[in-house]
Amino acid sequence: MVESSFAEIKDEIIETRHYLHQHPELSDQEVETSRFITEYLLNIGYRIITPVGLKTGVIAEIGEGKPVVGLRSDIDALPIKEATGLPYSSENEGVMHACGHDFHMASLLGAARVLKEKEADLVGTVRLIFQPAEETHVGAQEVEEAGGIEGVDAIIGFHNKPDLATGEIGILPGGLMAAVDQFKVTFKGVGTHAAMPQFGKDPIIALAGTVSAVQTIVSRNEDPQKQQSCQLLTLKEVQPGTFYQKMRGLKGRYERLISRHDRLPRNAFTRLLKDKQRHLEWMLKLSGLKGLTLLIMILSLQKSLAKKLKSTFNW
Repeated sequence: MVESSFAEIKDEIIETRHYLHQHPELSDQEVETSRFITEYLLNIGYRIITPVGLKTGVIAEIGEGKPVVGLRSDIDALPIKEATGLPYSSENEGVMHACGHDFHMASLLGAARVLKEKEADLVGTVRLIFQPAEETHVGAQEVEEAGGIEGVDAIIGFHNKPDLATGEIGILPGGLMAAVDQFKVTFKGVGTHAAMPQFGKDPIIALAGTVSAVQTIVSRNEDPQKQQSCQLLTLKEVQPGTFYQKMRGLKGRYERLISRHDRLPRNAFTRLLKDKQRHLEWMLKLSGLKGLTLLIMILSLQKSLAKKLKSTFNW
């Protein structure tokens, strides 16, 4: 039984998770994390096939032939100072596994051990994908461009969800987790004396107007009655400039669950910025706004997974 196999290695999985939690690394810097995962998988008999072009992250396989099913976990941590007081708190100052990627890695390593023990019963190939840089939203593309998912027929992954009770698993067809665009806008004006504003170009006015205007992009472009629809545009940070340079910065992120009308809010955002630039005559630089592929759970795969979960764990 799969359930009994996991019970036998429960303590090992917990210990592994605690070690990973103590040694977090930021996106695209997961060198020691990748080394730990590689050594673990080699010790239990996996083939390591990590592409040379992948700076961090690990790709490994067992089994032979088709289908090739990928099991995926993210591996990076966040730039957050841990203050939990846990006995296995982060030893890397200012970095913490605050999003649960230590849990994801430990879970997949535990699954890897159980799968290896049952390799003779496998039909096809299982490919483990330990993906770097999820938090900066570039890791999936890095894995793809390096060839890490070449030949894969399907990829299965999960994310912890603290509002579900222990033992509960949430699974739905269609879009579930949002795709993200991050952007940065720099406003550059011309400094002047406060008593002579006509000789300057004040980026504060442009920035303040933009902060208000962008809030209408989703609220006035998204159909509130459309099912499976969720979009969010959040401004995360406003950076002050200097007295003389008169530069101001704006950072934010755009998240969306649907993709059919995906370009509408993005086009509205760039059009809004261009209109303000033209009317107020200040310099503007937009960076980011790079779309990621939206993850869709194929209905047939969802039904198959749900059926298997029910039979395996007697739900």
